[in-house]
Amino acid sequence: MASMSPLVVKISGSLLWFLGVFPQLSEILKKHGAEGEAELGQAQFAQLLQPVLQELADALAENHVVVEQNVKIINGSQLRKFLADQKHLNDVVEKIMQEKHDQKDAKTTKELIRSFLEENGSDLGLPPLRADEMVVLLYDAVFADVRETKSTAGSEEDLMVILKEILVKFEEQLEANPVFHDLGI
Repeated sequence: MASMSPLVVKISGSLLWFLGVFPQLSEILKKHGAEGEAELGQAQFAQLLQPVLQELADALAENHVVVEQNVKIINGSQLRKFLADQKHLNDVVEKIMQEKHDQKDAKTTKELIRSFLEENGSDLGLPPLRADEMVVLLYDAVFADVRETKSTAGSEEDLMVILKEILVKFEEQLEANPVFHDLGI
């Protein structure tokens, strides 16, 4: 505990990692008899955990630890800005209509929009599908809520109405439950 300079670390998500950059934790665990494979009841665990956490908090207060994460928080704010920009909305509708004309098989408007958003959604403020399984579930939930009566894509006006409905649903969901996208350190 001689040095008071901050220790910069990167998140890897494991206790072993933390033991490596903060070896005092191992000493604290030994001191309180919190090592080993013994099974404890809930009360015993709580009794053992409280002094360990208190000493860990004291040690961290003395040795400053800075945690650095390279994460993008997607909370719907960029999507809100996009929805307010009619020119960009029109551009997206034109791109989707172009995709409709380029494809040989007929897709519904929802299918066209979903396909477009899966490929280009991150440019509009949506989380990339590769982010995690929760994003796939988000897409599924949003598109399940959208009703469409036509069997194939209709006019630009119809597409604009459905696109706005979908993007508003995404914005509401992301505002309520932001997505944290790890940009990979």
